[in-house]
Amino acid sequence: MLKGHSGSKLKKQWKVVEKKSSYLVTCEDLEDRSCFLAKLSQSLPFMPKIFEIKNWIIKYKYIEGSPDFEKINLIEFGKIVKKLHSLKIDAPKKDTGIYWLKEIAETNIQNEGLHVDLDKIISELESDTEVIVHWEITDLIVNKNDEIFILDWDEAGLGSKYQDLGYVYFKCKEQRNWDSDFREFLIGYNDKEIKENRILKTAWLISIAYSRWANKDFRLKFWLYIIKWKKY
Repeated sequence: MLKGHSGSKLKKQWKVVEKKSSYLVTCEDLEDRSCFLAKLSQSLPFMPKIFEIKNWIIKYKYIEGSPDFEKINLIEFGKIVKKLHSLKIDAPKKDTGIYWLKEIAETNIQNEGLHVDLDKIISELESDTEVIVHWEITDLIVNKNDEIFILDWDEAGLGSKYQDLGYVYFKCKEQRNWDSDFREFLIGYNDKEIKENRILKTAWLISIAYSRWANKDFRLKFWLYIIKWKKY
């Protein structure tokens, strides 16, 4: 038995991974979400094939490989994320991600003794054109042919692209070589209309919300970076 994100249980049987999704258990539109995930699986070559969704359990095709974010080709990863954000299919609104982050971040800000108005960040994200977002977009695996597959799609839906881009930036800061690697990702993403300051703000929000899990030394370094260069 393997442990997935958000407490979800993963069980591998031959070439199938069964995931009991804690998100789908509380999902009010389970039938619509199941249809949406099935369409995603058929449309995206970098999403493991879904065989069945039943009783909150998703059966994915098992992908053999390594979950090493530090070694992936970020230009290719940028192209993949752009394809996701450019996909045009009916999708449920992702109404939990950014507000869940805000709720946790507000608690952690109080604990750290900081004074930050998070409503400004949230309002900027709300004003952005909605696309299909994954939410934890760096939850991925690379197979023996260096093909990238993004995992755990049960919480995907409509939202701001900066939710995904901020998460990638946060991971680049946490696990790779700061701005230089993220620049490679942006080359692959290839969007001249991107507002980089909004990416930084979203990544900063994620770093606060994830303060219970992220390395504290890294978080402090990241916060000081944002303040020093007046990115926030």
